[in-house]
Amino acid sequence: MGLFEESWTYSYPWGILTSANFQKYPNEHASHVLSVDVLERSVNPQSGIITSTRLLRCKQAMPSIIRRIGFDTPEETFFLETSTLDPSTQQYTAKTVNLSMRSLFTAEETCIFKPDPSNPLQHTRFSQRAEITTVGALSWFSRIIEDAAVSRFKANAVKGRQGLESVIKAVVDEAQNVEAHVADGLRSLPSLG
Repeated sequence: MGLFEESWTYSYPWGILTSANFQKYPNEHASHVLSVDVLERSVNPQSGIITSTRLLRCKQAMPSIIRRIGFDTPEETFFLETSTLDPSTQQYTAKTVNLSMRSLFTAEETCIFKPDPSNPLQHTRFSQRAEITTVGALSWFSRIIEDAAVSRFKANAVKGRQGLESVIKAVVDEAQNVEAHVADGLRSLPSLG
């Protein structure tokens, strides 16, 4: 099994991070993500938990050795993401699995956003874990696939962080713009006193 784990602290509150994450694609740092479609989204009326299911369509070149051995590798691959956002505990968890090439390997990724204990009102802790498991392959071939997949996760994690940072900036800028317009509108109201 190949394993990739990473943690990161963002200097933004949890609410901004989760809002930006839902708007993350498309962005200039993740051109490999071609589309994201929301298949289902629901809110539990008792708990307030938001559950979402999204389909991600990506374009990524597979290692050339996989093609040379004779495996058909599609140009586009699909992933299914299921996420829960719990406003009462302030935890967002997304689990993503590959739908393409499952006869060769499975890739399961878990991402979690929650307030950073050292500064819970201003910082958000992000953790990412990906497990890649080959299916019915020889041990040497398994290592090649798993190592290539882990390398891809590492590279995409950097792009993902950069992309999310750019989306966060857009979300913050938009909120500040709305706040300024509201303040201008309130100042232009006639005095009631």
